Amino acid sequence: MRNVMLAAAFLALPMTAPAGAQAQTAGMSLTSEFQAICLANRTNMSRSVAAAESRGYSRMSVPTPDGVDSVTLLTKTVGQARWAVVVGHGGSPARPGKLGQAFVACSITAPKDASGGVEGIKRWVGVAPSASTDSRTSYFFTEQGGRRAVIDADNDPAVTAALQAGGYYLLQLDISDATTIATLTQSTAAP
Repeated sequence: MRNVMLAAAFLALPMTAPAGAQAQTAGMSLTSEFQAICLANRTNMSRSVAAAESRGYSRMSVPTPDGVDSVTLLTKTVGQARWAVVVGHGGSPARPGKLGQAFVACSITAPKDASGGVEGIKRWVGVAPSASTDSRTSYFFTEQGGRRAVIDADNDPAVTAALQAGGYYLLQLDISDATTIATLTQSTAAP
């Protein structure tokens, strides 16, 4: 669970939109960008970065937060709207009674009014939210053969079983006054 929170925290760091970011998005879709960059490459940071670069994003320098092994920030501006992609990986060592975990995370920040919003991403995940507030919806799930099943992230035996069976995912959708952030984190047992 620590990796999930750590990943979510570092992915949110560079995600502030400039004034006027809600302006035109030139028809860009958060769902399309997220599917092409994050979902299609969900376990491979290098492929996510390459997919972002092929879609016109450029790398920017960003410090690597504590507990994260590597992070890459890419941005592009469309009209007056800034889009950002953050991919990274890290982990935590095993502790008594807890497996070590590794994570790979991919996040896209878009102007709040980006075409399509998060509805396509919700359809993709296809499971009930694990938690929801006015500004954040979270989905903890496993995936086997393309089928997703919700897990209880607060249930240590369920999390341990998921890690032992290949890992679990956290999808977070954050909506603020100016931006929408879609983040997918995969946690696996550390090698």
